[in-house]
Amino acid sequence: MAENITPKGIPDVDKLDAVQPIQPETRMPTPQQSFNEVMQQVTPNAPEMQQAGLVSPFDLAGARTPLAQGPTIENLIKQVNASENTINDVRGQLQTPNLRLRQADKYLLNNKLGDARTNFHSAADKVGAPVTPDTKVPLGASPIDRFLSFLSDGATQLSAAKNQLNELNKKGDSVNPSDFLLVQIKMSKAQQSIEFSSIVLAKAMEATTQLMSTQL
Repeated sequence: MAENITPKGIPDVDKLDAVQPIQPETRMPTPQQSFNEVMQQVTPNAPEMQQAGLVSPFDLAGARTPLAQGPTIENLIKQVNASENTINDVRGQLQTPNLRLRQADKYLLNNKLGDARTNFHSAADKVGAPVTPDTKVPLGASPIDRFLSFLSDGATQLSAAKNQLNELNKKGDSVNPSDFLLVQIKMSKAQQSIEFSSIVLAKAMEATTQLMSTQL
């Protein structure tokens, strides 16, 4: 009988270790507590959360800081008074002796003072005041006379608006909130136009003073 020859590097089959039998599947122990019981231990219920000082979204909504009260008629009257004072200042600037205005200055003043007068009309109309007609400036009037007429019309309209606001305040009446906001916007725009005009005139007055000093 031929002798079995095993190639080098290949172990003899008879010398292989026996294969270990497959162990049965090990099961995890069944938990003694349900998921709900565990969660109740970790997270307290709603009453306990409130007792611990935690705040729910409903509590936040109920404790919300109330909104600030809207603008009052008294504040609007103060705004009218401030505009009247600014108009008086600009009127005094325009009446400066020997005031010389450049063409660019005249253009700015005509636009800004005209816009202010228009906004004063709109504000007065919104509070229920009578809208006064604009002054008719003669064709041959100087630019300064035209600017003064803009200021006079604005002052007249502000006076009518203030009288109406005082009457509303005495009666305890109020203005529609949307109209009230529009009045504030119109008044602010008019005030800005008047203040801008005052700056333009201040520079013109400075230039006039320098020119007069040079001539002397």
